[in-house]
Amino acid sequence: MTRPGGPVRWLHRLHLSGPRPRESAELEIEHHVAELTDRLEAEGWDPVAARREAHRRFGDPKRYGASMRRMEQRRVTLERWAGWWDVIRQSVASVVRTARRYPGFTAAVIVTLGLGIGANATMYGIIDRLLLRPPEHVVEPADLPATRS
Repeated sequence: MTRPGGPVRWLHRLHLSGPRPRESAELEIEHHVAELTDRLEAEGWDPVAARREAHRRFGDPKRYGASMRRMEQRRVTLERWAGWWDVIRQSVASVVRTARRYPGFTAAVIVTLGLGIGANATMYGIIDRLLLRPPEHVVEPADLPATRS
C-alpha cells in the first residue's frame, strides 16, 4: 500500500472505499434497534423481551431500509463528487502556483504545446486532403480507370 506521503498522495483523499449504502443502512437500523433495546433494558425489561419490543416499535426494517439505502447512496455519491472536485481544485491550484514560480518554464511549455497542436492539426489537414478525400474535380471516383504499376 502506498503511504499518504508517496507519489500518489492525493489518491487517499478520493474515498474510493468505505461502507456500501446497503451495509450502512443495515448498520444504522441495527444501531437504532440496539439503542432502543438498551433503553428498555434500563427500564427493567428482560433482554430478550426488550429486543423483541424494540423490533416491534421500530417497525418494518425493509420499509425503512429501502429509504435509508436511497439516502445513503445519495450521500455517498455527493461525498465522492465533493472529494473529486476537491482533488481537482487542489491540483489546479498547485499547477497555478508552479506556473507562477517558474514563468520561463511555463512559457516554454505553452509554446511547445501550441506548436505541437498546430503541427498536429496541419498534418491532419494535409493527410485528409491528400489521402482521405478524393480530388475535388473527380465527380465519380469509381469511373476512373485503374492505373497499372
